[in-house]
Amino acid sequence: MSSLAIDTLRYAKRLRAAGFSEEQAEVQAEALSEAVRESLVTKLDLNEAVDKLRSEIEKSNHDVRGEIAKLRSEVEKSNHDLRGEIEKSNHDLRGEIEKSANGLRIEMRDLHAGLIRWLIPLMLGQLAAMAAIVKLL
Repeated sequence: MSSLAIDTLRYAKRLRAAGFSEEQAEVQAEALSEAVRESLVTKLDLNEAVDKLRSEIEKSNHDVRGEIAKLRSEVEKSNHDLRGEIEKSNHDLRGEIEKSANGLRIEMRDLHAGLIRWLIPLMLGQLAAMAAIVKLL
């Protein structure tokens, strides 16, 4: 810290005028001067501290921006990977759905064919029964 000028001679004279001995006045003046020098801050001290803080803040901002850019890159990569996985799952699901739909089509065709095989003899039997009834009448 920079020193601050204090008129110790004037201060000592005022103490002597107030009844202090010359030795007491000089010791008091020197003690006050030393205390002020050690505890007061000058504009230069403040400016140096502000400049140091600004520098530290700028470095921290730079570091944070770098971390943000790194995280952004990681998030973009994760998004890209997830999109790929979603597309693959979508493709797999479409394949499974198509496979199931084909299986259902085959089952429906088989049921339809079985139904026709069952209905035709039934209808022929009914027709024969109706023909026999008509003949009897």
